[in-house]
Amino acid sequence: MKKIILILIILICISQVYAMRNPSAVYCAEMGYEFNVEMTEQGEIGICILPNDEKVAAWDFLQGKAGQEYSYCTQEGYELKTLSMEKCPDSFWGDCAVCVLTDGTEVEITKLMNLTFQEAVCGDDFCVPGEENYQNCPQDCPGPKSNIIIIILLLLITITLISFMVYFISIKRKEQLLELQDYIMNTRSRGYTYPQIKTALIKDGYTEKQIEKAFETLRK
Repeated sequence: MKKIILILIILICISQVYAMRNPSAVYCAEMGYEFNVEMTEQGEIGICILPNDEKVAAWDFLQGKAGQEYSYCTQEGYELKTLSMEKCPDSFWGDCAVCVLTDGTEVEITKLMNLTFQEAVCGDDFCVPGEENYQNCPQDCPGPKSNIIIIILLLLITITLISFMVYFISIKRKEQLLELQDYIMNTRSRGYTYPQIKTALIKDGYTEKQIEKAFETLRK
């Protein structure tokens, strides 16, 4: 009873931060089973109706204490274990069920299923998977238009960068051509022949195409 009260207190505190759905109800529904709320002597209790029509307390089902054969772990071929609250750092509802994977790793069941318990509230700047989308809440979920704008911006940035690269390369080539022309004029004025100049430039790492272009420019 103390654990139930503690769970309720935690859930109430969390609900003050953001709207939250009942984890046991989410788990039951995600498994494809029917979730109902029934009135008992202890008050309202969430019930999960299993495929064999058995009714189990939804929290017990989530914690792996009831309907074990219909749990996510068992259905997926994993071993099901229930850990105490102290061993469940990721669980805020007390004891938790974990699936034991083939390598021995223990993963909390709702974490393995990637379940989310946040209530879908349009306008809170958070797009809840499976609940909100561009059609029903464009404020939280960016749509195709936003993606197109991003793509256009990226293309513009890419084109600008390429243009700058081409510009700097062209300037570098012009500078290189001027250096070659100066070298050729200086060496020719000292009596060196074209083959001698060409051989020297090739040794310095210049290509025949660069050398020919420099000579052609000087001839003009």
